[in-house]
Amino acid sequence: MPRTLRFLLLALCLGGCATQPTPTIDAFAQNSANNSFESSHRSFRENGLVLPVVHDQQREQQSCGANALASIVNYWRSAGAVNGQAIYAATPPADPRGYNLNELLTLARAHGLAGNAVRLDRAGIIQELEHGRPVLAPVLVPAIFVADRRAPAEDAPVVGLVSRTLVGRVGWTLEQTHLGMVSHYVVVAGYDAHRFVVVEPVRGYRTISFDRLDRYRRPYDNAALVLSGPHPPPATRQKRPAPHREL
Repeated sequence: MPRTLRFLLLALCLGGCATQPTPTIDAFAQNSANNSFESSHRSFRENGLVLPVVHDQQREQQSCGANALASIVNYWRSAGAVNGQAIYAATPPADPRGYNLNELLTLARAHGLAGNAVRLDRAGIIQELEHGRPVLAPVLVPAIFVADRRAPAEDAPVVGLVSRTLVGRVGWTLEQTHLGMVSHYVVVAGYDAHRFVVVEPVRGYRTISFDRLDRYRRPYDNAALVLSGPHPPPATRQKRPAPHREL
């Protein structure tokens, strides 16, 4: 990795603040722009659909698959039914780098869910969401976007724009140079006219543009896991307006 890029990553990590996840749909509704993969146009818009998935926070470096799965199991069975930390401790992945989709499908079935590993494009994901089914998707992302520390003042009205722009440029450089990219899982839980909402194991509810998620999914050829439970969860369809205009 080039020396300048290493310096920027180190400076952002050392100078950053501990991540405060956005764990629930209600917290997300209060300020949807507070946590996004984007540096601008971050807010969720009116008339978007969000399923009430509860974030299960990642605490182990390679447990993101277990945490993403726990979020979906709890969506179908009830909040707190399982937690990713317990799944990871009891059934760690065969590969120390993390779970594959077949392992997660086996674990999902062991927890009472039905489902399949499939290939879904953008329209396919939206169709699943409209039927009340969140989608678990593997992604290849710049490490800076899923770090457990955030850039200083990232959500401040003016200074935050500068901070987010810097983070965005570092992320773009990592993506273009194929350096500092990490395999990860997200749960796609909603969408509006321009973006998806994902529940990401480290930071919780986040907005991400259609194009960005398409790029991050491309290395896995649009693979996804679609799961369902014996009974639909309550209030699977909720409309959430953007509460403010952002810079």
